[in-house]
Amino acid sequence: MGAQPEPWLRGTHGEISATQRAVVHALELAYEDLQKWCGPLTDTQLNEARGNLAPVAFHLRHMAGSMDRLLTYAEGKQLTPEQMETLRQENAPARSARKCWRSWTRRWRMQRRE
Repeated sequence: MGAQPEPWLRGTHGEISATQRAVVHALELAYEDLQKWCGPLTDTQLNEARGNLAPVAFHLRHMAGSMDRLLTYAEGKQLTPEQMETLRQENAPARSARKCWRSWTRRWRMQRRE
């Protein structure tokens, strides 16, 4: 990841329209930045709230969940009971950094395939 150019400079996803490709590249860049900056965090760092700011774990879950909800709405669908439960759990402390990151990665990959 370190020496690679940003996703939009890699010549990938040529099979999709330019507008969709720009969105995919932006999401790929966000994913790579999250891996770089949040991947090494410990359980304590991931769950630590400073002042009135939510912990990183919340933001990781919220990004993945809000993307999932946004795509559901864009398809004209209603949220499923699982999506509603995920929304309710976004502010709960993460069990561990590894589990939180694995969950985010799984959701990201599912959304990319759809």
